[in-house]
Amino acid sequence: MVKLHREIQSFYERAKPKESDDAIRKQALHRVKLVILGVWPFSDVKVYGSFATGLYLPKVSDVDVAILGDGLGNSGHFRTLSAALRSSGITKYVEHVGRARVPILKFKEHQSGIQFDNRFGLNQQLRAAELISDVRASYPCFAPLYLLLKAYLDEKNLNEVYGSGGINSYTLFVMLYILLQVHPDGSQTLSESGLGYLWASFLQFYGRSLNVQDYGVSCARGAHFFLMAHRNFKVPLQPYLLAVEDPFLPGNDIGKASFNFRKIQSAFMKTFDLLILSHVQKGSAFLFRQAFPWLATNF
Repeated sequence: MVKLHREIQSFYERAKPKESDDAIRKQALHRVKLVILGVWPFSDVKVYGSFATGLYLPKVSDVDVAILGDGLGNSGHFRTLSAALRSSGITKYVEHVGRARVPILKFKEHQSGIQFDNRFGLNQQLRAAELISDVRASYPCFAPLYLLLKAYLDEKNLNEVYGSGGINSYTLFVMLYILLQVHPDGSQTLSESGLGYLWASFLQFYGRSLNVQDYGVSCARGAHFFLMAHRNFKVPLQPYLLAVEDPFLPGNDIGKASFNFRKIQSAFMKTFDLLILSHVQKGSAFLFRQAFPWLATNF
């Protein structure tokens, strides 16, 4: 799959953030910070998630912001911030997602058009950003595959847990990190041809090979699989969910929120079959030009 490897490399070069993308986001973040600090001058505003690690898709990824401060985080503070954001003119509409495991405020920054997700408090997110940066440095194939998977899930509207029951960036990171640790090509350099095999292997493993009713996955203390019967991860009415252990909170299943995993699994299987069929029939996988025209034209 040398041609597929090259096409993924080409996608990555087009899709990865440029200096101009970083500049636009930093300016938008500065405007948002001014509003927050205008309400709580004593607070500390931190960025986490894909913008913090540099692994974001400029056209679709949001900016994750955490507001730190003693006593901050009750429902009244969410209402106060929502009102301040609207009155500042920085946005017209703010959505309070209070039913999520971690409540957030979602809004689109008016000048840049960038989506922001604001929350109060920050637990393991900074540690997660450090781990992601370490993995990126240790596994040359990680960044291209990670952005490809993010774009792939976005194209299928399965990149958000809230509303669509998709896979969020953190869960996706753990899934990919596990594959890279156990796959013989996981630590290859980008000068080799492993990207195509790894992409196909990810789709095959999570789409078809893994028995999610009996086994879960974890990268805590090294990549490994565990019997669901030995953990309290199984959701009785949803045995088809993928159990993914949080590396920083052992016992916490970050996969159970992806309630649409059957649809995700089906998409993975269909894409894997398409890649293999096209490789056999055409002698190449023609990933973007024919199989995924949306990815080819939007990045």
